[in-house]
Amino acid sequence: MPENDIKALQHRVAALSQRIRELESAAEEAEETRQALALSEQRFRLAFQTSPDAISLTRAQDGMLVDVNGGFTEITGWTREEAIGATSVEMELWVDVETRRRMATEIEERGVVRNLEAQFRRKDGSILWGLFSARALMLDGELHLMSVARDIDAWRRAEREREELREALQEAQRLESIARLASGVAHDFNNMLTVIRGFTGLLSKQLRDEALRAEVDEIDHAATRAAELTRQLLAFGRRQVLLPRTVSLSDLVRRMRKMLRRLLPASIAIEVDLAEDDCPVHADPGQLEQVIANLAVNARDAMPAGGTLTLAVRGASRDERDWVIVEVRDDGVGMDDETLARIFEPFFTTKSPDRGTGLGLSSVDGVVHQSGGFMEVDSAPHQGSSFRIWLPRATGALDEDTQRQSQIPAVGGGEHLLVVEDEPSLRRVLDRTLAGLGYRVTTASSAEEALRLAGRMDAPPDAVVTDIVLPGMHGAELARELRHRWPSLRVLFTSGYAEQSVLASIPRGPGSAFLQKVFTPSELLAAVRALLDAAHSAARAS
Repeated sequence: MPENDIKALQHRVAALSQRIRELESAAEEAEETRQALALSEQRFRLAFQTSPDAISLTRAQDGMLVDVNGGFTEITGWTREEAIGATSVEMELWVDVETRRRMATEIEERGVVRNLEAQFRRKDGSILWGLFSARALMLDGELHLMSVARDIDAWRRAEREREELREALQEAQRLESIARLASGVAHDFNNMLTVIRGFTGLLSKQLRDEALRAEVDEIDHAATRAAELTRQLLAFGRRQVLLPRTVSLSDLVRRMRKMLRRLLPASIAIEVDLAEDDCPVHADPGQLEQVIANLAVNARDAMPAGGTLTLAVRGASRDERDWVIVEVRDDGVGMDDETLARIFEPFFTTKSPDRGTGLGLSSVDGVVHQSGGFMEVDSAPHQGSSFRIWLPRATGALDEDTQRQSQIPAVGGGEHLLVVEDEPSLRRVLDRTLAGLGYRVTTASSAEEALRLAGRMDAPPDAVVTDIVLPGMHGAELARELRHRWPSLRVLFTSGYAEQSVLASIPRGPGSAFLQKVFTPSELLAAVRALLDAAHSAARAS
């Protein structure tokens, strides 16, 4: 064979060998690609089947589902066999047709939709919120839609709860601001009202002209209403001064029936359903009476054409504790859900401006909570209302039911009183009131002045009348200092408002009493007389 032919043949063999190697390399790459694709498909299928989200593949031409995963069947309730071959319209998956139309438009224009919040309907008809995303893609030359929907019901519930907590916190902060405002002005405001009621009381006794006396009585009536407004503000803020005792709730309601009979028109019948036992609670009886009276007045207003007011007292158990329930029930006009949701809001009222301040029920709720209890309310339009007050059941013996101050003779017998009050006008009212009824009065503007005066006394005063909140040393501290010298000294504490920490420091027992401002001259005299008479009774008993 010629040399040129041999070289040509060698060249062709080399080229063929190179081509074989290239084909082998390409085959290896193709196999690797196939294996990688198979692995990718396997991973995709695994992710598709095991994802907790609802994943579906839909043919764009007719909207028919060609595949769904286990998350789809779990979330929607449709089986895979039921879903494949059906459309979302036939399955009524989309609750809002407009949302589905908006999703379809976005897919046509952009080829993708992301994080669309929408409501979906399960097979059983129940509704859930889902976070929907989708993308258009080509499979085997056909346009398809890959969709992913995530169940966000639990997330939305958590968000609602967080929002409700935020709103509750904001409401609590708002109410706390109102309470602080009320408590901040209450002391000074009640001092001024006590001065007004004190001087009107003194003036009324001196007037002989009935017309003038009636006008003075109007001033006193206005001051009384203002004092009640202050009391409601403090009760609403749960900063009301309470003097709790262990009392029989059954007896308290039984006694109130006569008072309520005078308060309510004859067209309203009063029924009382009391437990056989005392149903003891540890609370301020005066405030409980106010709470029940307030609810009774509301019931009266809800029955303009008459009806029945029912007062019931019974024992109950709840959360492994013993409780006492007092229920105030009427068969009046009732309340709708919107009104019911707002009845304890301060300043909310359905009454005309001249008939209510909107503080009645909020103050009732405040007193109940301050007493360790809570309230429940049931009502519906034209079906009446039921207010149930739950109070912890008390243990131990009932406290003695002291006589009402109005029944105690208030005239003094020359007893010596040390009066401590930093407000000059109020100090003059106390001096004139007590001195005018036969008491010898020494006044001081501060605890420090009272101690200096006491240091010059040869004998102890028969009683001390002191404000709790004084500049410098408080009234409770003053009482302790004076009792170091005179252990049996009687002290009447007064206050327009005081922090509970200060009230807690007041000595308890037969030698101490408390009188809440705003008070009238007759209430002051009765309180002083009761304190002194208790001292005399104790001395005779010993």
